[in-house]
Amino acid sequence: MHKKQPNVQGLSFEKSFGLLLDQEWTYRHDRLDRLVHNAHKIVSSPTVQCQGR
Repeated sequence: MHKKQPNVQGLSFEKSFGLLLDQEWTYRHDRLDRLVHNAHKIVSSPTVQCQGR
């Protein structure tokens, strides 16, 4: 799903750079949340078996 991109042509460099940083931070935070959520699902799955050496 694509989000609508804001019109940043009229913004100052600082404002548009700030929006870019916010977008990157949100992407990384959401990705981390997904990874942690999926890891919890794998760990709590009854089919997962640890193989010792």
